[in-house]
Amino acid sequence: MAGAGALFLILVVIGTLFLAGNDALQKNKGKEVYKSPEMTQFLSLPTPPSGGSSREVLAPSAPKDVLNSTGQTGTAYVSPQSSVNNVTPPKGYTNTQISPFYHKVRIGSFSPARSTYSKGSMTFYVPYDTKEIIRITDWQVRANSGFNFSVPKGVNDYNPAGGVAIDDILVRAGDRIEFYTTAPAFVYNVKINKCMGYLNNHFTTEPAFSNSCPSSFNRGDIVDFSGQCQNFLSSALWGCKEPTNSDYGKTSAQCIRYLEERSGYSNCYKKNRSDIDFYSNTWRIWMNGPFAFDTEHDRAILLDGDGKVVDEYIY
Repeated sequence: MAGAGALFLILVVIGTLFLAGNDALQKNKGKEVYKSPEMTQFLSLPTPPSGGSSREVLAPSAPKDVLNSTGQTGTAYVSPQSSVNNVTPPKGYTNTQISPFYHKVRIGSFSPARSTYSKGSMTFYVPYDTKEIIRITDWQVRANSGFNFSVPKGVNDYNPAGGVAIDDILVRAGDRIEFYTTAPAFVYNVKINKCMGYLNNHFTTEPAFSNSCPSSFNRGDIVDFSGQCQNFLSSALWGCKEPTNSDYGKTSAQCIRYLEERSGYSNCYKKNRSDIDFYSNTWRIWMNGPFAFDTEHDRAILLDGDGKVVDEYIY
């Protein structure tokens, strides 16, 4: 009898608990479950794109509409430093047509051809904050007037010993590229060095090379020459001069020999080419034909090798 009494008490307790729980559920039926603000924010996080990784998705502060690689508009989370997306493209172009070299090479100036004697010119420059070495051969300039041209190849090191290499033009921070339209007898587009002035004695260029050349002799080397020879050398080796036929009858053979061993582009190149300042930061390029920009107003667009916008110049 004792065992039966205990079993009866257990059944009574279980029944009481069941009835109490059911009553509580009925009272809360239809009520909304509380969600904290933190939980709501978590539930609204964007999901990874289909096929993407299962990495944690973090809620960005501001989604922005950007152009993706296919040219379609889609929502992406980008930093404000996105250079292409923060560029306002020139009229008639879109963000997808902006070059990764945008403003890393700039059009500094251009002058349209105005007459037979004024055929125009143009300059590019590379800003000092440009970090890359940039190949500009085959880049193009296109104008509203319909005029356009491509950047040719050039000679980085004009070596008088021969074997001149015509290569792609590479530019870096601080470089200046000058375009002229009167093709000279000197047939190369070149990076200027400090001996180029000697070439004015043999070629006609427009404009001429600078006549500032390194000194060809040291006064201490000629102290044992005659006074007349020393005076002659001081005048004959000034600037970028070379001896002429008339000079040979004006002084001694010793003096002329000294002069020939030190003057001229070849001697200057051999003596100075190792100088840290031998090469300038300027390229000079001659085009065939005038710069046929509109003489009143025009726009020039600089395009990279993929046809994307690098710079715009309006006048």
